[in-house]
Amino acid sequence: MQTLGQGGFGKTYLAVDEDRLKSRCVIKQFAPQVQGKSMEKAIQLFNQEAVRLDELGEHAKFPPC
Repeated sequence: MQTLGQGGFGKTYLAVDEDRLKSRCVIKQFAPQVQGKSMEKAIQLFNQEAVRLDELGEHAKFPPC
């Protein structure tokens, strides 16, 4: 639908999940501007963020969107 933001590791978009009742969602595209050891760290941080966001999405105190 639209770009929400971008930084050193990629872009974030607002989208519609066609498979989940056309609900709104956020997609984060991993596109770092680094190489070597920095790339390894970027991958690690991106994966950690994905895990945390998934945990928040399942948390009882957050209502489903």
